[in-house]
Amino acid sequence: WPSAGDPDRKELTLAAIIGNGAIDFRLSQNHLRAQTMENLVLLADLQEGQVLNWLENVKSRTVNFASDGFINNGLKQILSGDKQAVAELNRHLLENKLPLDPNIIGIHIMDVNGKVVAANLGDEVGDQDMAMEEVFIQARGSRVANAFLSDIVETVHFGGKNNVVFATAPIVDQERLEHAGDETKSETIGVIMLFYKTQPLNDILTGKAQTQLGALSTW
Repeated sequence: WPSAGDPDRKELTLAAIIGNGAIDFRLSQNHLRAQTMENLVLLADLQEGQVLNWLENVKSRTVNFASDGFINNGLKQILSGDKQAVAELNRHLLENKLPLDPNIIGIHIMDVNGKVVAANLGDEVGDQDMAMEEVFIQARGSRVANAFLSDIVETVHFGGKNNVVFATAPIVDQERLEHAGDETKSETIGVIMLFYKTQPLNDILTGKAQTQLGALSTW
């Protein structure tokens, strides 16, 4: 075995140090990589949960609006030919419903043919371009309290271009349902469509929502 002062001994010692350092570096690198992957998975899970929670809140709000007694009665009056009921329902949507959620930019009340018979913005009344939307057709065919969501789309309704999600639910004749006592005998008399801004989704995916809630970082 080489002596302590032997150059070969020094080279062996140096090689051992370098070897141990390389092993430690690889271990640290692997740990860092594993920790990073765990953080990414955790972040993805958190974002998925927040997105799903937001979507469920949108659906819940839509069903709640669809069951509003004033909307139900107003729609029936409009369908019976009461022109004054249009202005009254428009005002109700603008003053009592729209302020409840800052992410709603507009509300359509449509008959079963897809014609807008009331809205928070009077200029929207009479439009029929939403009649072929899948979420309208789904809501029209439903007889129970259920909501349907579109993909993110660009719309020019309500005063400008906006990226939105359409949320729809059937408006069911509540009097007939109460008297029948059977959901299968209920009658869908119209559809409500809410136009939801997608900014909350963007905030979730970029981490802004977490920081707004008090997180120290987006991780």
